[in-house]
Amino acid sequence: MLTIEKFPSLNLDPTLTLDDMMGFMDWVNSDIAPAIIVEGGLRDKEGKGSWVGLARFHRGIYTYEIISELKEAGCCPIASFEEISAFGEVYPDKQRRYPIVALGIVLEDPSDSCLVVPVLERDSRGRTMDLDFYDQSWGEGENESEPVPRFLIKPEIC
Repeated sequence: MLTIEKFPSLNLDPTLTLDDMMGFMDWVNSDIAPAIIVEGGLRDKEGKGSWVGLARFHRGIYTYEIISELKEAGCCPIASFEEISAFGEVYPDKQRRYPIVALGIVLEDPSDSCLVVPVLERDSRGRTMDLDFYDQSWGEGENESEPVPRFLIKPEIC
């Protein structure tokens, strides 16, 4: 089962640098800036949609299944740092409640060349943007003490 919580589209400022976009975070993984961008990027070249949303899958699910199910639902993962950063800034309470994953921004980790994606999280350092493995099972019920991740999406105009 897929549940989508919708929010108004985000106003993106094209003049912001990556540092500006991450400025409201308490901690940012230092591998984000030098990472090689494989997909996605800093600018949303297709324009913005009428809304953004958080998708929740009510079961453990692999990345390729998420992409497929989002496409069937007429959605796609957020694919720009501007969008995930703006979402974290506008909706900080969502970031405090559960991890928010941007599967449309796939980076190559410079330390070991595996593919990773940015995740807005909350931990002992405060609000953070970290990296997590792209190709994995994202889980419902895998560890009941951890909140279930949400996936930042928009209408399929990407």
